[in-house]
Amino acid sequence: MKKNTLMGAFLIAFTMGITPLKAQEDILKTVIDIVSPVEISDLIKKQGIKYDKTMLSNPTVLAGYKSDYKRALNLGVYSTDMGYSTINEQSKDALGFLTGVKKTAEALKVGQFIDTQRMMLLASNKKDINKLLEETTSTFENISDYLDKQKKPSLAALMITGGWLETFHITCQVAEKQTDKTVKSELNTKIITQKIILEKILDALKPYTDKDIIKLRTDLSGLSKLLEKYKIESEAINGSDEAKEENGLITATGNNSSKDIEISNEDLKKISQSVSSIRSSVVSVK
Repeated sequence: MKKNTLMGAFLIAFTMGITPLKAQEDILKTVIDIVSPVEISDLIKKQGIKYDKTMLSNPTVLAGYKSDYKRALNLGVYSTDMGYSTINEQSKDALGFLTGVKKTAEALKVGQFIDTQRMMLLASNKKDINKLLEETTSTFENISDYLDKQKKPSLAALMITGGWLETFHITCQVAEKQTDKTVKSELNTKIITQKIILEKILDALKPYTDKDIIKLRTDLSGLSKLLEKYKIESEAINGSDEAKEENGLITATGNNSSKDIEISNEDLKKISQSVSSIRSSVVSVK
């Protein structure tokens, strides 16, 4: 199913008032399909932007994550960093993150869904990134489904949140350093369209009363407020025709052409700092 079709189906279902549990499952499946560390990493590489390991997490500290809350979040983080390093042909780093993914998954008792040999094989096929993208998406869906059946849906939501947050972090870091206006504009569009995904993630985390999840949701809500001035139509998730301002809201609409959403350097800095702050608390072993 195409991404825009999934998003449309989700919005229709939510409007019609399906049950909270079913709605949450749809949220997670939709976000998994839309958020792809492989896809954004491929986009960044195609723009000629050099690989930067300093943006990534440290897979050697995973033993410091003593709670399933931290493990689930960082399973998502490691998956994103593995995708980024793989796309950039950094085999040593990719192997380190793949090991991190496998060990973290095993700690969460979902290691059976991580096929390291297959991932390594797909990663070596530089001509067909789509296969790696499909494998990553399928793996996340299988883990999410399993955790739901094990009555641990919060871990599925956290895994997806961690992967999305790391993808957003990398995108912001790259955008802040860009001097090429065309490249920066495209990245800015990617950043602002995260507003829709963030709203769904907040919905997915809403049912849980664990103090750590409540704190995470509060932090993410603060990030959401920074994006409030940008009103994104549902079809803009895949690109937009134009961005117009009305009553203080910048609206992206249309059907995929060359006009992108502009973000002031001040707004970009605030968004990036917020993302980095939340991400730092996620990857910290404290």
